[in-house]
Amino acid sequence: MKTREVLLVLLLIDLSFLGISFLIVAFFHYGLDYHRFDIIRDTFLLLNFSWIVTYLVFVTEDPLIERPLVQRIVNHGKKYLLFLSIASILALGFNISGISRITFFATITYFFILTFFFSNFFLKYIRIKKANLHNYTEILVVGAGNLGESVQRYFDQNPHRGKVIGFLDDFKFNSDRLNILGRISDFQQVFNENTFDQLIIAIPISNRDKIRNLIDLAEFNGVRPRVIPDYYSLFNRSFETQLLGELPVVNIREFPLEVYINRFWKRVFDLLFSISALILVFPIMLLIALAIKIDSKGPIFYKPIRLGRRGTEFTLFKFRSMYTNDDPRGGAQSTTADDTRITRVGKFIRKYSLDELPQFINVIRHDMSVVGPRPHRVVLNKILQEKTSNYLVRHYVLPGITGWAQVNGWRGPTETRIQYKGRTLHDLWYIENWTFLLDLYIIFLTVFGVKARKNAF
Repeated sequence: MKTREVLLVLLLIDLSFLGISFLIVAFFHYGLDYHRFDIIRDTFLLLNFSWIVTYLVFVTEDPLIERPLVQRIVNHGKKYLLFLSIASILALGFNISGISRITFFATITYFFILTFFFSNFFLKYIRIKKANLHNYTEILVVGAGNLGESVQRYFDQNPHRGKVIGFLDDFKFNSDRLNILGRISDFQQVFNENTFDQLIIAIPISNRDKIRNLIDLAEFNGVRPRVIPDYYSLFNRSFETQLLGELPVVNIREFPLEVYINRFWKRVFDLLFSISALILVFPIMLLIALAIKIDSKGPIFYKPIRLGRRGTEFTLFKFRSMYTNDDPRGGAQSTTADDTRITRVGKFIRKYSLDELPQFINVIRHDMSVVGPRPHRVVLNKILQEKTSNYLVRHYVLPGITGWAQVNGWRGPTETRIQYKGRTLHDLWYIENWTFLLDLYIIFLTVFGVKARKNAF
Protein backbone atom coordinates (compact mmCIF):
# COMPACT_ATOMS: atom_id res chain seq x y z
CA MET A 1 0.00 0.00 0.00
CA LYS A 2 1.47 3.34 -1.08
CA THR A 3 1.71 6.37 1.20
CA ARG A 4 -1.13 8.25 -0.50
CA GLU A 5 -3.35 5.15 -0.26
CA VAL A 6 -2.57 4.85 3.46
CA LEU A 7 -3.48 8.51 3.96
CA LEU A 8 -6.76 8.09 2.07
CA VAL A 9 -7.69 4.96 4.04
CA LEU A 10 -6.86 6.72 7.31
CA LEU A 11 -9.08 9.67 6.34
CA LEU A 12 -12.00 7.39 5.46
CA ILE A 13 -11.57 5.46 8.71
CA ASP A 14 -11.41 8.71 10.67
CA LEU A 15 -14.64 9.95 9.09
CA SER A 16 -16.29 6.63 9.93
CA PHE A 17 -15.18 6.85 13.56
CA LEU A 18 -16.30 10.48 13.71
CA GLY A 19 -19.76 9.45 12.45
CA ILE A 20 -19.98 6.58 14.95
CA SER A 21 -18.82 8.81 17.82
CA PHE A 22 -21.37 11.48 16.93
CA LEU A 23 -24.27 9.05 16.60
CA ILE A 24 -23.51 7.41 19.95
CA VAL A 25 -23.16 10.73 21.81
CA ALA A 26 -26.20 12.26 20.03
CA PHE A 27 -28.34 9.23 20.88
CA PHE A 28 -27.56 9.45 24.59
CA HIS A 29 -28.04 13.22 24.59
CA TYR A 30 -31.08 13.65 22.32
CA GLY A 31 -32.59 10.20 22.43
CA LEU A 32 -35.09 9.67 19.60
CA ASP A 33 -36.17 13.31 19.35
CA TYR A 34 -36.69 13.63 15.58
CA HIS A 35 -37.65 17.30 15.94
CA ARG A 36 -33.95 18.07 16.41
CA PHE A 37 -32.97 16.49 13.07
CA ASP A 38 -31.84 19.84 11.55
CA ILE A 39 -29.49 20.56 14.45
CA ILE A 40 -28.10 17.01 14.40
CA ARG A 41 -27.55 17.19 10.62
CA ASP A 42 -25.81 20.61 10.76
CA THR A 43 -23.55 19.52 13.60
CA PHE A 44 -22.61 16.31 11.80
CA LEU A 45 -21.70 18.12 8.55
CA LEU A 46 -19.77 20.80 10.41
CA LEU A 47 -17.68 18.23 12.30
CA ASN A 48 -16.89 16.25 9.14
CA PHE A 49 -15.82 19.35 7.20
CA SER A 50 -13.69 20.57 10.12
CA TRP A 51 -11.91 17.23 10.37
CA ILE A 52 -11.15 17.06 6.64
CA VAL A 53 -9.53 20.53 6.84
CA THR A 54 -7.57 19.51 9.96
CA TYR A 55 -6.43 16.28 8.33
CA LEU A 56 -5.14 18.05 5.22
CA VAL A 57 -3.24 20.59 7.31
CA PHE A 58 -1.34 17.76 9.04
CA VAL A 59 -0.60 15.77 5.85
CA THR A 60 3.04 16.86 5.83
CA GLU A 61 4.98 13.67 6.56
CA ASP A 62 5.02 10.02 5.65
CA PRO A 63 2.65 8.31 8.16
CA LEU A 64 4.62 5.05 7.88
CA ILE A 65 7.64 6.56 9.62
CA GLU A 66 7.56 5.20 13.17
CA ARG A 67 7.90 7.91 15.84
CA PRO A 68 8.28 7.81 19.64
CA LEU A 69 5.06 7.45 21.68
CA VAL A 70 5.46 10.91 23.27
CA GLN A 71 5.76 12.56 19.83
CA ARG A 72 2.67 10.71 18.60
CA ILE A 73 0.66 11.88 21.64
CA VAL A 74 1.82 15.49 21.15
CA ASN A 75 0.93 15.44 17.43
CA HIS A 76 -2.48 13.96 18.21
CA GLY A 77 -3.06 16.67 20.80
CA LYS A 78 -2.23 19.35 18.24
CA LYS A 79 -4.79 17.83 15.87
CA TYR A 80 -7.38 17.83 18.68
CA LEU A 81 -6.85 21.55 19.40
CA LEU A 82 -6.91 22.53 15.72
CA PHE A 83 -10.02 20.44 15.05
CA LEU A 84 -11.77 21.95 18.05
CA SER A 85 -10.78 25.47 16.99
CA ILE A 86 -11.94 25.09 13.37
CA ALA A 87 -15.25 23.51 14.38
CA SER A 88 -15.91 26.19 17.00
CA ILE A 89 -15.09 29.06 14.61
CA LEU A 90 -17.35 27.61 11.92
CA ALA A 91 -20.21 27.08 14.38
CA LEU A 92 -19.97 30.72 15.45
CA GLY A 93 -19.33 32.06 11.94
CA PHE A 94 -22.34 30.34 10.40
CA ASN A 95 -24.43 31.07 13.49
CA ILE A 96 -25.57 27.46 13.84
CA SER A 97 -27.88 27.81 16.81
CA GLY A 98 -28.98 25.02 19.06
CA ILE A 99 -25.77 22.98 18.91
CA SER A 100 -25.33 21.15 22.19
CA ARG A 101 -21.94 21.90 23.72
CA ILE A 102 -22.00 18.55 25.49
CA THR A 103 -22.56 16.69 22.20
CA PHE A 104 -19.97 18.87 20.47
CA PHE A 105 -17.09 18.34 22.94
CA ALA A 106 -17.98 14.76 23.85
CA THR A 107 -18.01 13.69 20.19
CA ILE A 108 -14.58 15.22 19.49
CA THR A 109 -13.03 13.76 22.65
CA TYR A 110 -14.50 10.28 22.11
CA PHE A 111 -13.45 10.41 18.44
CA PHE A 112 -9.85 11.30 19.27
CA ILE A 113 -9.49 8.49 21.80
CA LEU A 114 -10.75 5.97 19.22
CA THR A 115 -8.61 7.25 16.34
CA PHE A 116 -5.42 7.44 18.38
CA PHE A 117 -5.48 3.76 19.29
CA PHE A 118 -6.82 2.50 15.98
CA SER A 119 -4.50 4.58 13.75
CA ASN A 120 -1.45 3.31 15.64
CA PHE A 121 -2.68 -0.27 15.32
CA PHE A 122 -3.47 0.18 11.61
CA LEU A 123 -0.09 1.77 10.77
CA LYS A 124 1.77 -0.96 12.65
CA TYR A 125 -0.14 -3.55 10.63
CA ILE A 126 0.75 -1.80 7.34
CA ARG A 127 4.44 -1.61 8.30
CA ILE A 128 4.50 -5.34 9.04
CA LYS A 129 2.62 -6.10 5.81
CA LYS A 130 5.01 -3.99 3.71
CA ALA A 131 7.96 -5.72 5.30
CA ASN A 132 6.48 -9.16 4.55
CA LEU A 133 5.80 -8.16 0.92
CA HIS A 134 9.40 -6.92 0.54
CA ASN A 135 8.07 -3.60 -0.79
CA TYR A 136 11.12 -1.60 0.16
CA THR A 137 14.19 0.22 -1.05
CA GLU A 138 17.36 -1.83 -1.50
CA ILE A 139 20.42 -0.18 0.01
CA LEU A 140 24.18 -0.52 -0.28
CA VAL A 141 26.22 0.78 2.68
CA VAL A 142 29.82 1.96 2.34
CA GLY A 143 31.59 1.56 5.67
CA ALA A 144 31.34 -1.51 7.90
CA GLY A 145 32.44 0.15 11.15
CA ASN A 146 30.28 1.27 14.08
CA LEU A 147 28.15 3.53 11.88
CA GLY A 148 27.59 0.75 9.39
CA GLU A 149 26.50 -1.61 12.15
CA SER A 150 24.08 1.08 13.42
CA VAL A 151 22.58 1.33 9.92
CA GLN A 152 22.13 -2.45 9.82
CA ARG A 153 20.43 -2.44 13.24
CA TYR A 154 18.07 0.34 12.15
CA PHE A 155 16.85 -1.54 9.09
CA ASP A 156 16.65 -4.80 11.04
CA GLN A 157 14.28 -3.02 13.44
CA ASN A 158 12.40 -1.19 10.64
CA PRO A 159 12.26 -3.66 7.72
CA HIS A 160 9.44 -1.70 6.05
CA ARG A 161 11.89 1.20 5.46
CA GLY A 162 14.29 -0.81 3.30
CA LYS A 163 16.73 -3.70 3.06
CA VAL A 164 20.53 -3.50 3.28
CA ILE A 165 21.90 -5.75 0.53
CA GLY A 166 25.48 -5.48 1.76
CA PHE A 167 28.52 -3.40 2.70
CA LEU A 168 31.71 -2.16 1.07
CA ASP A 169 34.80 -1.52 3.19
CA ASP A 170 38.54 -1.23 2.57
CA PHE A 171 39.59 -2.52 6.00
CA LYS A 172 36.98 -5.05 7.06
CA PHE A 173 36.49 -8.10 4.88
CA ASN A 174 34.70 -10.56 7.15
CA SER A 175 31.89 -10.13 9.66
CA ASP A 176 29.37 -12.35 11.40
CA ARG A 177 26.77 -9.55 11.46
CA LEU A 178 27.34 -7.73 8.17
CA ASN A 179 27.23 -8.93 4.56
CA ILE A 180 30.49 -7.47 3.21
CA LEU A 181 30.54 -7.60 -0.59
CA GLY A 182 33.99 -6.14 -1.28
CA ARG A 183 36.12 -3.02 -1.27
CA ILE A 184 34.87 0.52 -1.95
CA SER A 185 36.42 0.37 -5.42
CA ASP A 186 34.05 -2.54 -6.22
CA PHE A 187 30.99 -0.21 -6.24
CA GLN A 188 30.28 -0.43 -9.99
CA GLN A 189 30.70 -4.20 -10.08
CA VAL A 190 28.33 -4.63 -7.12
CA PHE A 191 25.79 -2.32 -8.76
CA ASN A 192 25.93 -4.28 -12.02
CA GLU A 193 25.35 -7.55 -10.17
CA ASN A 194 22.92 -6.32 -7.46
CA THR A 195 20.90 -3.29 -8.57
CA PHE A 196 19.98 -1.06 -5.62
CA ASP A 197 18.14 2.25 -5.13
CA GLN A 198 20.14 3.99 -2.41
CA LEU A 199 23.71 4.36 -1.27
CA ILE A 200 24.43 5.19 2.38
CA ILE A 201 27.97 6.44 2.97
CA ALA A 202 29.09 5.74 6.55
CA ILE A 203 32.83 6.43 6.46
CA PRO A 204 34.74 9.25 8.19
CA ILE A 205 34.29 12.72 6.66
CA SER A 206 38.09 12.94 6.36
CA ASN A 207 37.78 10.65 3.31
CA ARG A 208 36.62 13.58 1.19
CA ASP A 209 37.85 12.30 -2.16
CA LYS A 210 36.28 8.88 -1.64
CA ILE A 211 32.96 10.43 -0.60
CA ARG A 212 32.91 12.79 -3.59
CA ASN A 213 33.74 9.94 -5.97
CA LEU A 214 31.03 7.74 -4.43
CA ILE A 215 28.42 10.51 -4.74
CA ASP A 216 29.35 11.10 -8.41
CA LEU A 217 29.33 7.36 -9.12
CA ALA A 218 25.95 6.92 -7.42
CA GLU A 219 24.36 9.77 -9.38
CA PHE A 220 25.94 8.41 -12.57
CA ASN A 221 24.00 5.18 -11.98
CA GLY A 222 20.78 6.92 -10.89
CA VAL A 223 21.23 5.83 -7.26
CA ARG A 224 20.24 8.23 -4.46
CA PRO A 225 23.31 8.91 -2.24
CA ARG A 226 22.99 9.71 1.47
CA VAL A 227 25.78 10.55 3.89
CA ILE A 228 26.00 9.79 7.63
CA PRO A 229 28.61 12.18 9.09
CA ASP A 230 30.91 10.45 11.57
CA TYR A 231 30.14 12.77 14.49
CA TYR A 232 30.09 9.91 16.98
CA SER A 233 33.87 9.88 17.38
CA LEU A 234 33.76 13.60 18.23
CA PHE A 235 30.74 13.86 20.53
CA ASN A 236 30.43 10.23 21.71
CA ARG A 237 26.63 10.44 21.62
CA SER A 238 23.78 10.08 19.11
CA PHE A 239 21.59 12.74 17.47
CA GLU A 240 17.84 12.65 16.95
CA THR A 241 16.88 12.56 13.33
CA GLN A 242 13.70 12.10 11.37
CA LEU A 243 14.59 9.52 8.78
CA LEU A 244 16.98 7.01 10.37
CA GLY A 245 16.24 7.02 14.07
CA GLU A 246 19.39 8.15 15.89
CA LEU A 247 21.65 8.49 12.82
CA PRO A 248 22.33 12.06 11.61
CA VAL A 249 21.81 11.82 7.85
CA VAL A 250 22.70 14.37 5.19
CA ASN A 251 20.65 13.91 2.05
CA ILE A 252 22.47 14.77 -1.16
CA ARG A 253 20.52 17.06 -3.48
CA GLU A 254 17.62 17.94 -1.23
CA PHE A 255 14.68 18.90 -3.43
CA PRO A 256 11.13 20.18 -2.75
CA LEU A 257 9.27 17.19 -4.22
CA GLU A 258 10.92 14.96 -1.64
CA VAL A 259 8.42 16.40 0.86
CA TYR A 260 5.28 14.27 0.71
CA ILE A 261 2.79 17.14 0.97
CA ASN A 262 4.35 18.73 -2.15
CA ARG A 263 4.05 15.45 -4.08
CA PHE A 264 0.50 15.02 -2.78
CA TRP A 265 -0.75 18.40 -4.04
CA LYS A 266 1.20 18.09 -7.31
CA ARG A 267 -0.52 14.74 -7.87
CA VAL A 268 -3.95 16.23 -7.08
CA PHE A 269 -3.27 19.02 -9.59
CA ASP A 270 -2.03 16.51 -12.19
CA LEU A 271 -5.23 14.46 -11.94
CA LEU A 272 -7.60 17.44 -12.03
CA PHE A 273 -5.72 19.15 -14.86
CA SER A 274 -5.35 15.98 -16.97
CA ILE A 275 -8.96 14.85 -16.60
CA SER A 276 -10.19 18.37 -17.45
CA ALA A 277 -7.80 18.62 -20.40
CA LEU A 278 -8.88 15.26 -21.84
CA ILE A 279 -12.55 16.27 -21.59
CA LEU A 280 -11.89 19.62 -23.29
CA VAL A 281 -9.64 18.34 -26.10
CA PHE A 282 -11.44 15.04 -26.73
CA PRO A 283 -13.15 16.35 -29.92
CA ILE A 284 -9.77 17.61 -31.18
CA MET A 285 -8.18 14.24 -30.42
CA LEU A 286 -10.92 12.49 -32.41
CA LEU A 287 -10.25 14.77 -35.40
CA ILE A 288 -6.48 14.14 -35.14
CA ALA A 289 -7.04 10.37 -34.96
CA LEU A 290 -9.28 10.51 -38.05
CA ALA A 291 -6.77 12.66 -39.95
CA ILE A 292 -3.93 10.23 -39.13
CA LYS A 293 -5.91 7.26 -40.48
CA ILE A 294 -6.84 9.12 -43.68
CA ASP A 295 -3.35 10.54 -44.24
CA SER A 296 -1.29 7.33 -43.98
CA LYS A 297 -1.44 3.65 -43.18
CA GLY A 298 -0.60 2.50 -39.69
CA PRO A 299 -1.83 2.74 -36.09
CA ILE A 300 -3.17 5.94 -34.57
CA PHE A 301 -0.79 5.83 -31.63
CA TYR A 302 2.94 5.40 -31.35
CA LYS A 303 3.81 3.72 -28.02
CA PRO A 304 7.54 3.83 -27.27
CA ILE A 305 9.14 2.61 -24.04
CA ARG A 306 10.46 5.38 -21.81
CA LEU A 307 12.12 5.55 -18.39
CA GLY A 308 10.27 7.24 -15.55
CA ARG A 309 10.90 7.91 -11.87
CA ARG A 310 13.70 5.73 -10.46
CA GLY A 311 14.38 4.45 -13.97
CA THR A 312 11.13 2.47 -14.15
CA GLU A 313 10.03 1.62 -17.70
CA PHE A 314 6.58 2.66 -18.93
CA THR A 315 4.72 2.88 -22.23
CA LEU A 316 4.39 6.44 -23.53
CA PHE A 317 1.32 7.37 -25.61
CA LYS A 318 1.74 9.69 -28.61
CA PHE A 319 -0.20 10.28 -31.81
CA ARG A 320 1.70 8.68 -34.68
CA SER A 321 3.33 11.40 -36.75
CA MET A 322 5.61 9.34 -39.05
CA TYR A 323 5.20 6.83 -41.83
CA THR A 324 7.63 4.51 -40.03
CA ASN A 325 8.69 4.79 -36.41
CA ASP A 326 11.78 3.56 -34.60
CA ASP A 327 11.62 0.43 -32.50
CA PRO A 328 9.61 1.29 -29.34
CA ARG A 329 12.45 0.18 -27.02
CA GLY A 330 15.66 0.35 -29.01
CA GLY A 331 14.95 3.31 -31.31
CA ALA A 332 18.05 5.49 -31.75
CA GLN A 333 17.28 7.78 -34.70
CA SER A 334 16.59 11.40 -33.72
CA THR A 335 14.11 13.54 -35.61
CA THR A 336 15.66 16.22 -37.82
CA ALA A 337 14.36 19.26 -39.66
CA ASP A 338 12.52 18.25 -42.87
CA ASP A 339 12.63 14.60 -41.80
CA THR A 340 11.18 12.55 -44.67
CA ARG A 341 9.61 10.09 -42.24
CA ILE A 342 7.13 12.72 -40.96
CA THR A 343 3.64 12.62 -42.49
CA ARG A 344 1.67 15.72 -43.58
CA VAL A 345 -0.56 15.48 -40.52
CA GLY A 346 2.47 14.68 -38.40
CA LYS A 347 4.22 17.87 -39.40
CA PHE A 348 1.26 19.94 -38.22
CA ILE A 349 0.65 18.16 -34.92
CA ARG A 350 4.37 18.13 -34.07
CA LYS A 351 4.68 21.86 -34.73
CA TYR A 352 2.01 22.60 -32.11
CA SER A 353 2.88 19.61 -29.86
CA LEU A 354 -0.57 18.09 -30.44
CA ASP A 355 1.04 14.66 -30.79
CA GLU A 356 1.69 14.85 -27.02
CA LEU A 357 -2.00 15.11 -26.03
CA PRO A 358 -2.45 11.35 -25.31
CA GLN A 359 0.21 11.67 -22.60
CA PHE A 360 -2.48 13.02 -20.28
CA ILE A 361 -3.42 9.33 -20.07
CA ASN A 362 0.11 8.64 -18.78
CA VAL A 363 -0.38 11.34 -16.15
CA ILE A 364 -3.62 9.73 -14.94
CA ARG A 365 -1.83 6.37 -14.82
CA HIS A 366 0.89 8.02 -12.69
CA ASP A 367 3.62 7.28 -15.23
CA MET A 368 4.16 11.02 -15.70
CA SER A 369 3.35 14.46 -14.35
CA VAL A 370 2.03 17.44 -16.32
CA VAL A 371 5.33 19.25 -15.69
CA GLY A 372 8.72 17.60 -15.26
CA PRO A 373 11.83 16.56 -17.21
CA ARG A 374 10.85 15.11 -20.58
CA PRO A 375 11.26 11.31 -20.82
CA HIS A 376 13.93 10.35 -23.36
CA ARG A 377 14.47 7.24 -25.43
CA VAL A 378 16.16 4.37 -23.58
CA VAL A 379 19.17 4.50 -25.91
CA LEU A 380 19.47 8.28 -25.54
CA ASN A 381 19.39 7.92 -21.75
CA LYS A 382 22.42 5.64 -21.88
CA ILE A 383 24.28 8.00 -24.25
CA LEU A 384 23.60 11.10 -22.15
CA GLN A 385 24.45 9.21 -18.96
CA GLU A 386 27.94 8.65 -20.37
CA LYS A 387 28.28 12.28 -21.45
CA THR A 388 26.87 13.95 -18.31
CA SER A 389 27.68 12.31 -14.96
CA ASN A 390 24.64 13.71 -13.09
CA TYR A 391 22.19 13.20 -15.95
CA LEU A 392 20.18 10.43 -14.23
CA VAL A 393 19.38 12.74 -11.31
CA ARG A 394 16.43 13.81 -13.47
CA HIS A 395 14.92 10.38 -12.67
CA TYR A 396 14.45 11.39 -9.03
CA VAL A 397 11.05 12.84 -10.07
CA LEU A 398 8.30 11.89 -12.50
CA PRO A 399 8.88 12.91 -16.14
CA GLY A 400 6.54 15.51 -17.58
CA ILE A 401 4.54 16.34 -20.70
CA THR A 402 6.27 19.71 -20.67
CA GLY A 403 9.23 20.99 -18.71
CA TRP A 404 11.52 23.89 -17.84
CA ALA A 405 14.05 22.84 -20.48
CA GLN A 406 11.40 22.71 -23.23
CA VAL A 407 9.88 26.15 -22.55
CA ASN A 408 13.41 27.60 -22.65
CA GLY A 409 14.06 26.18 -26.09
CA TRP A 410 16.07 23.09 -25.09
CA ARG A 411 14.23 20.52 -27.14
CA GLY A 412 15.02 18.66 -30.33
CA PRO A 413 18.56 17.37 -31.06
CA THR A 414 21.06 16.50 -28.31
CA GLU A 415 24.08 16.13 -30.55
CA THR A 416 26.39 18.86 -29.27
CA ARG A 417 27.75 19.38 -25.76
CA ILE A 418 25.83 22.65 -25.33
CA GLN A 419 22.56 20.93 -26.37
CA TYR A 420 22.64 18.05 -23.90
CA LYS A 421 24.31 20.10 -21.14
CA GLY A 422 21.76 22.89 -21.52
CA ARG A 423 18.83 20.49 -21.32
CA THR A 424 20.25 18.60 -18.33
CA LEU A 425 21.09 21.76 -16.36
CA HIS A 426 17.58 23.13 -16.91
CA ASP A 427 16.04 19.85 -15.76
CA LEU A 428 18.19 19.79 -12.61
CA TRP A 429 17.37 23.43 -11.86
CA TYR A 430 13.66 22.61 -12.06
CA ILE A 431 14.03 19.63 -9.68
CA GLU A 432 15.92 21.70 -7.11
CA ASN A 433 13.70 24.81 -7.35
CA TRP A 434 10.23 23.34 -7.86
CA THR A 435 7.20 25.29 -6.69
CA PHE A 436 3.53 25.02 -7.63
CA LEU A 437 3.68 28.52 -9.15
CA LEU A 438 6.66 27.45 -11.28
CA ASP A 439 4.57 24.58 -12.69
CA LEU A 440 1.78 27.03 -13.59
CA TYR A 441 4.33 29.35 -15.21
CA ILE A 442 5.76 26.49 -17.30
CA ILE A 443 2.26 25.49 -18.43
CA PHE A 444 1.60 29.13 -19.42
CA LEU A 445 4.86 29.28 -21.40
CA THR A 446 4.07 25.94 -23.06
CA VAL A 447 0.88 27.40 -24.50
CA PHE A 448 1.92 31.00 -25.16
CA GLY A 449 5.73 31.04 -25.13
CA VAL A 450 7.78 31.36 -28.32
CA LYS A 451 10.75 29.25 -27.18
CA ALA A 452 8.47 26.29 -26.40
CA ARG A 453 8.00 25.71 -30.16
CA LYS A 454 11.69 26.09 -30.98
CA ASN A 455 13.05 22.96 -32.70
CA ALA A 456 9.52 21.50 -32.83
CA PHE A 457 10.01 19.22 -35.82
